[in-house]
Amino acid sequence: MNFLDFIYGLVLGILLIGNLFSIFLYVKNYERKINFAFILLTIVAIAEVNTQLIFMYQTNLEHFIFFQKVSNSIQFLGAIPLILLFSAYTNYYNSKAIWVISVYSVILSGLNLVFPYGLLFNEIIGIKQVQIVGNSVISVAIGEPSAWNYNSLILLLFILIYTFWAFIKIKKTGNRSKAFLILFVFVFLIASIFVNVILILNGVNGYSIIETSSYLLFAILVTHQNIDTIIRSVSIKKQLVESKESLQAIFEVNPSAILIVDMHSNKILEVNKSFSEFLGLHTTQIIGNRNGFWYKDESLRNEYESRCRLGKSFEIEIRDLSLRNKTFLVSTEKIKYDSQNSIIISLTDITSQKEIQNSISENEIKFRSLFDNSTDAIFLIKNKRYFDCNQKALELFKARKEEIIGKDPVDFSPQYQLNNRLSSDMRDENLNHLKVSKSKTFFWKHKVANGELIDTEVSLTKIILNDEEIIQAIVKDVTQKLKSEKELKDINKNLGKLNDISYRLSTIRTNEELENYIPRQLKEISGAIAVSFGIYDKESKSIVMKQLEVDSKIFNLLKRITNVDFSTMVNPVDDKMYSEITNQLVGIKTNLSEVTFGVVNQLASKIIQSTLRIDRFLGIAYLYRGELFGTSVLAIRIGDPTPNEELLKSIASITGVTLRRIEIERNLSQSESLYRTLLEGMNEVVMQVDNDDRILYVNNRFVEIFGYSKEEVIGKIGYELLLDPENYGRIKSMNLERYNLIGSMRYSVNMG
Repeated sequence: MNFLDFIYGLVLGILLIGNLFSIFLYVKNYERKINFAFILLTIVAIAEVNTQLIFMYQTNLEHFIFFQKVSNSIQFLGAIPLILLFSAYTNYYNSKAIWVISVYSVILSGLNLVFPYGLLFNEIIGIKQVQIVGNSVISVAIGEPSAWNYNSLILLLFILIYTFWAFIKIKKTGNRSKAFLILFVFVFLIASIFVNVILILNGVNGYSIIETSSYLLFAILVTHQNIDTIIRSVSIKKQLVESKESLQAIFEVNPSAILIVDMHSNKILEVNKSFSEFLGLHTTQIIGNRNGFWYKDESLRNEYESRCRLGKSFEIEIRDLSLRNKTFLVSTEKIKYDSQNSIIISLTDITSQKEIQNSISENEIKFRSLFDNSTDAIFLIKNKRYFDCNQKALELFKARKEEIIGKDPVDFSPQYQLNNRLSSDMRDENLNHLKVSKSKTFFWKHKVANGELIDTEVSLTKIILNDEEIIQAIVKDVTQKLKSEKELKDINKNLGKLNDISYRLSTIRTNEELENYIPRQLKEISGAIAVSFGIYDKESKSIVMKQLEVDSKIFNLLKRITNVDFSTMVNPVDDKMYSEITNQLVGIKTNLSEVTFGVVNQLASKIIQSTLRIDRFLGIAYLYRGELFGTSVLAIRIGDPTPNEELLKSIASITGVTLRRIEIERNLSQSESLYRTLLEGMNEVVMQVDNDDRILYVNNRFVEIFGYSKEEVIGKIGYELLLDPENYGRIKSMNLERYNLIGSMRYSVNMG
């Protein structure tokens, strides 16, 4: 036996043993994929090695060519199980690469059989016999290598690339032993390719021992994987035993009553301690009995058995040792127990839970009744969405239930709240507050289904419903309440303002003071952009502008556009206009031309109103008993609220009264001036005294006759200053008579 025979024999022996071992493990379900691939590979390898041995010892050229072609074709086909082996070993599959290499190897194998001399030579000249060792003779083909021969090298390169890819994949997993073995195979393949290339370049076709011996490495790969699997299998079995013991312990100490029943015979195979205690029987008295034997009523037993066989959970009542019916939750699951098809049944006492559940259900019914019949709108919120609401909520939002459920509270709110903050931000802030507090109350502006805005008071509370924490929102419509509060506040404010104005008007004595005061007050109260004040002249029947309370820039703009000096403007008032003005204390006009009785034309009116964004004018008539004394006009901008009409009417009334009082006082003052002029020119002494005879007035003739200045006598008692003391008594009695006297009286006294 020569060295080559020994190598081939060794390879065949190892492959044969490895093949048998793989078949054994395959049957035992160990690593079926890798063992199947190795079985195929060893079959190919054994077939290839044997055909090589056959053709190398042939002396007949035709036999030599035939066996050599068969050997080469088998070798090409060996690439398929080789790739499958690498994939199974690394547990990474590249289906495209496997298909390419498989198809290519099949094509090469077929072509090798079709060509006369295979893919190794264009032509075989003959056989050269070489004596290797002793008398053994090996035949070697003599011929010229063909271009087809390089396809075998290409196939080897494909396998080399796939091996490298497998090495990279397995290296990433951190499995160093596998990565090392794959790398070792990779090196052997490189060496095999290198040797074959040198043989071809030297015009010799042959097979290196390195290539053949690489099959040993494949055997090592599979053996490594199988040993690793067996070790893990033993470890898993040990863990299973430990797990079974642990499960048995859990089975025994489980508070639920558990039994295992054979599916076919319906006999009890195993029970735990809790089940024995539940029935008050020893384990030996239970095992072997029919499942449900504790039921005396056969119909109940049959119902229980049939429901257990369905493999679903259900609730059932069972009478315990105290003869009290208890509710049990029965859970069933199909299992394998000692290789038998069985059912594991767990009976959990849920009597207390059911009682609690029934109590909760009753509370939920009460809650639903209160919820539905509440006089307040109630919403239930979860994940920032309404998921339920009552009838009052539908009435509040003027919407159907399906239009509310699933919507965000922001969907029924304007974009901004009263504080000019986004509704979405305010919603998040209020909901987040409930994370640190149980409730939150706040005012909220809602926008109902028809677009109407309403003011509401919202109370948020965390509640538990169906074991889930949700938010209950009680919403009260406070639109009318806030409106009334605001109205009351405005009334009090207006009354206070009106009181201040009334007091101030009572102190005003001239129109000039009134002209300066009233326009400023009206501008402050109304927020108007401009306020005029005019006095009605009865003689000329016209309204004379006395004051225009307006910004100087606006005043100059008005003057430039209209060419009218509003501060001195005179508006004639005919009978029709007079009647229209006196018909009401406060009126509204939309055109400046109307307000000025045509002094400002229509074009100028439009320009001014557009420039200053004025959309209405409020006219105020100052009347006293239906008689006109003056007017004011208030220019209101677009978007600004209309001032309180009642307040303006009150101001108009007291201003009319004040104008009339000033007129009366002015007339009285003029009459008194004429009367004093007459007294001062008289030749008689005139003296005016009060009821206590204190001197109020003396004329110039008094000063001339008595020699007292007016300052010396005013406020003094007349008879003490001027009369003889003897006449005091008489004067006093005369004064008493004077109190009750209507008309005049004469008497004489002696002056001191």
